[in-house]
Amino acid sequence: MLLGDVVNLFIGLCLTFALFGLLVSAVVEGLASLMDWRSKTMLKGLKDILNDQHLQGLARDILAHGAVNPRSPGPRVDIAAAGRAKRPIVPSYIPSMQFAGALIDVLQNPSSRPGSEIDLASAIASMPDAQLRGWLQGVYMRTAGDLNGFRAEVADWFDNAMDRVSGGYKRHTQAVSVIVAFILATIMNVDIFYLGNALWAHSAIISVSPEQVAKLTTPQDAYAMLTSFPVGWAEKDLAVISILHHIPGWIAVAVAALFGAPFWFDLLQRFVQLRGTGMAPSDKPKPAVAGSGSVVAVASAA
Repeated sequence: MLLGDVVNLFIGLCLTFALFGLLVSAVVEGLASLMDWRSKTMLKGLKDILNDQHLQGLARDILAHGAVNPRSPGPRVDIAAAGRAKRPIVPSYIPSMQFAGALIDVLQNPSSRPGSEIDLASAIASMPDAQLRGWLQGVYMRTAGDLNGFRAEVADWFDNAMDRVSGGYKRHTQAVSVIVAFILATIMNVDIFYLGNALWAHSAIISVSPEQVAKLTTPQDAYAMLTSFPVGWAEKDLAVISILHHIPGWIAVAVAALFGAPFWFDLLQRFVQLRGTGMAPSDKPKPAVAGSGSVVAVASAA
């Protein structure tokens, strides 16, 4: 049955991309944790938005604030000096309201005069950075000096700035994911074109149920199922011509991994249902309602 073979082939390709994407995500997440990418990105973002590239002003004092970074050694420790020997402790995430509160505290209680408190308007006016000073003065005027309003607007600004920082982090991890995916595809010889031909010739290789798909949540499960497919190296594949022949298939797998495992698992579940039982009675379109002039339809469940 041609239609059944096409559906089985598509299920096999989706399952391969989903399993491989899960492996790539696990490797990239391990690299991110090992190399501390999140906190490094946060540190760079703070330096950029506060114009404190040398970590000697606002960024240093905010990182030392207990509300933002309770693991820090405190405001009396010179974080910048300590950072020359060891990078300062930086959180992976800073809540926006905590950042805004810490900024107000730092402005009113500068590290140069710990224990003293000055008026917020005067503190802003004495800031050396002209860009931040002008912006904060505008915020202070718009909120008419209301502390809660000032804190809320600073928090919104911080959220928007961190969205841009998060975008840079996402682009970085996507680039790393493509490299990792290509390396894994090469090591495991996951050639999607060779695999597609094998699945078309032997569609019985794919016999997966929605329950099996739902259980594929760990990299170990993904690796075990993926290696049960016609992947891997054989002696005939070690020739130079054969290796070159596999490169387009490796590239295709690496690009498909960019969509992420959740995308492929969701698509896979839809096609497994299509092959198995079709739409459940409750998911089928309902007939037109008399007098309504329209047809009420219920979308197929994922």
